[in-house]
Amino acid sequence: MATLTYSDEITAKDASPGEKYNNISHLKTATFNYTTLGTETAASIVELVELPAGSTVLGFSMQWEDLGTSTGDVGVTSGGQELAAALALGTADDNYVNFVAPVAAALNKVYLEILTATADADKDISGVVFYI
Repeated sequence: MATLTYSDEITAKDASPGEKYNNISHLKTATFNYTTLGTETAASIVELVELPAGSTVLGFSMQWEDLGTSTGDVGVTSGGQELAAALALGTADDNYVNFVAPVAAALNKVYLEILTATADADKDISGVVFYI
């Protein structure tokens, strides 16, 4: 069974004053940061951001440290890959950017599914989601 964990922003959202986004011609951004626990198993789900109801995702940018042999999907559904499929999380990337055809965020969230287990703790995954 998949394990659901949360980014720092989801964990602290009740303690923070509002969402982190920038409104430029209706384009908004939501930032995220997740530090691996080292206990992530195959099919672990990380909720990266929560978006306002009715949001449409246009793309994202993500950076990560080397997570060993891990791969991952990014989507707007838990386990989805609407935004990216089979990212090579085992190779550090300091600026992965992917723009897609507009995707309605039906659940108002963006998720990362870690497809292969990682024993690497304290590795950072961070980025920004672009939405309207």
